[in-house]
Amino acid sequence: MEANSLLTAEPIEKIQLKSNCRAVYDADGRLLCGIDKRGIFDLNGKQIAAYDRTETREEMSKGENIKYEILHYLGENTAFRAENGYLHKDGERLGRIAPRDKRTIVLIVALAFACLMFALSVLFTSMMGYAEETPPGDIYPTLTIRDNGGEWGAEGDIDIFGDSLLAPGSSGTYEFAIENPTQTRLRYTITLEVSRGEGLTPVPLEYDLKMNNAAIAGGAGQGTLTVEDLLFEPESSHLFTLGWEWPAEGNDGQDTQVGAEGGELTLTVTVTAQVAEG
Repeated sequence: MEANSLLTAEPIEKIQLKSNCRAVYDADGRLLCGIDKRGIFDLNGKQIAAYDRTETREEMSKGENIKYEILHYLGENTAFRAENGYLHKDGERLGRIAPRDKRTIVLIVALAFACLMFALSVLFTSMMGYAEETPPGDIYPTLTIRDNGGEWGAEGDIDIFGDSLLAPGSSGTYEFAIENPTQTRLRYTITLEVSRGEGLTPVPLEYDLKMNNAAIAGGAGQGTLTVEDLLFEPESSHLFTLGWEWPAEGNDGQDTQVGAEGGELTLTVTVTAQVAEG
């Protein structure tokens, strides 16, 4: 990503914004600095201004009285303020403060209730008048997925990126466990799909998936990656680690365009399970 070193006094070897900061871009879409409630930080992660105070103002808009806040920061012989999505220095507008993206992982859990051959065999046996034979364990496979925040629901939003700022050079991991609580051997399929808003520039995100610390999949950019035939023994549990990284050395033009557009990044994980044959 192209950078603007206006606020960074020392040479920039690698952009190191604080993980919980929001990025600030200049008028040309170049990364300028990071900002949060505590202060303003240069591209080396060094604090250049500290939070001073919050000013509340009111204005009329369409007949309604609207309140909004202005955050003031003080640096060495310099005053900054964040107002209406823009950062100002000594009264002059410096750049746009990127919105805090939703940045969530969407989970969809789907269960395959039985294989086709089993269903046909049960139907045939019933028609012939023989007693049905129940396989060991549950006929309908179930699965439990949990992380340190608790158990995942059938569908929900999970904060995989945490407070990390999605920007070139950022990376992180997310751990979750998949459990087979049944008495039946199950076969799992996990699908990862990275997507962004329609018409927006793809985020050059690289990701990998490990199962019990062994790599089982990896990819880059937008698209779908599927891992099949993961066998879970009865009453077993396996730990998965999803790693992600936005390479610092990449396509500067693409990085700059992503920063200028803002928007939302969604990583969809689909987990399916069915009774394993044999």
